Amino acid sequence: MDGNRFDQLTRVLAEGRTRRSTLKAIVGTVVGGLSGLLSATDVLGASCRKPAEVCRKNSDCCSNKCSAPDRTGRSRCLCETSANCPKPASACKAATCTNGVCGEVSVCTNGQICNHGGCCTPEAPEVTCLSACGSVSNNCGQPVDCGPCCSVDGNACTQSTECCSGSSCQSELCAPLKEFGEECTAFSDCMPELGCWTGQCLECEDDSNCDSDPNNCFFYLCFSGRCELNFVGDGFDADLQTVGDCKRVVCDGTGGTRTVDDGADVHDDNNQCTSNICTDGVASNPPVQAGAACTQNGGSVCDGNGNCVECVVPGDCGTDTACRTYSCDSNSCGFADVESGTFVSDEALGDCIQKECDGSGNIVDAANPDDVPLGGECNVNTCDGMSPSVDPFPLGTPCSIGKCDGLGQCVECVTTDDCQSPDICASNVCVGCLGDGQSCQDPSDCCSGYCSSICYTP
Repeated sequence: MDGNRFDQLTRVLAEGRTRRSTLKAIVGTVVGGLSGLLSATDVLGASCRKPAEVCRKNSDCCSNKCSAPDRTGRSRCLCETSANCPKPASACKAATCTNGVCGEVSVCTNGQICNHGGCCTPEAPEVTCLSACGSVSNNCGQPVDCGPCCSVDGNACTQSTECCSGSSCQSELCAPLKEFGEECTAFSDCMPELGCWTGQCLECEDDSNCDSDPNNCFFYLCFSGRCELNFVGDGFDADLQTVGDCKRVVCDGTGGTRTVDDGADVHDDNNQCTSNICTDGVASNPPVQAGAACTQNGGSVCDGNGNCVECVVPGDCGTDTACRTYSCDSNSCGFADVESGTFVSDEALGDCIQKECDGSGNIVDAANPDDVPLGGECNVNTCDGMSPSVDPFPLGTPCSIGKCDGLGQCVECVTTDDCQSPDICASNVCVGCLGDGQSCQDPSDCCSGYCSSICYTP
């Protein structure tokens, strides 16, 4: 019984008919199925089913693989290998079996195309267009545009593009390109490597028409319309340098180049804390010694490892003072300040000032009430803050050698009463009295007691 009759029987049973009609339908279906089975078996024998045909069990299929029922309840034969699948109609394709389903794939590879039922490799366009122009079919039947058709030598023309390769339009006729020394009227008349100079096909008219070496190790000079080769001398610099490789490329005297060591061609790594050197043609950038000055990355000294840092030793951060001590920890500066009010020095005696720390690392002036001015014994010496004050004792105040003169000085005498008779006080000094005729300033200076610029006796 094939799949269709099986489906028909299933529907009869599902319709809920009478027993008689149901039996009649079953008998008809079975008989029809047997008839079909006998006819298929008698005619085809025990033939197997191909992929995608309906099946009930694995043995129904040539591949011995029957799929699970689909949503309609049908199962179908699966392929196991591509040999179970039908052969493609085109020789350009091959049968495939993927997940039990047959398919086809192209066997043309490496740029081949399918042409007349077989794979074909197209020839190069240049081969197709050899001695041809316009639209031409290549060996695989593909159309190829070979460009506009050209005129052969002797045919009329208006411009050289109309003439075939190796020819140009000369005097309105296509003619072969001219060789060296032949007469010409335009560059297009001459062979590609020639130009039309002064009415002749030549290589050059002057040196500028000749090629030059980009490395500058050879050059051409124009002589009699031809470019003649000349070499730059051995050892001259070539225009082929790499900055910073400790090498120099020079000409070898035969148009080529060679490489020599160059100790001046150092590699500058733009690091102030490394050296730029060449050693036997090899560039390197070793670190400079620790403590060398630098200004990069916010630093001021090199650490000896190629880095510009803030400090290596405390002295890099500043000079210690009586009020601040510097430190360097992990290449970073620090400091410690002495407590405010700490005495530093008293540089000038008697000025009421001393040097002390302000707590922020600075040395500042501060009042010192004990640093009174040195005004002497005839003065009252005091400090008014940081200002010294000197006030003289009154005139006649006793002092170590006599009396204070009222101006802060200790003198022998202020008046004659301060001297022993018969001495008198002259210019704060006790002296003997002056005789008549001696110069005097005060009558007391004279023994006579009379003074009129000079002592006299009335």
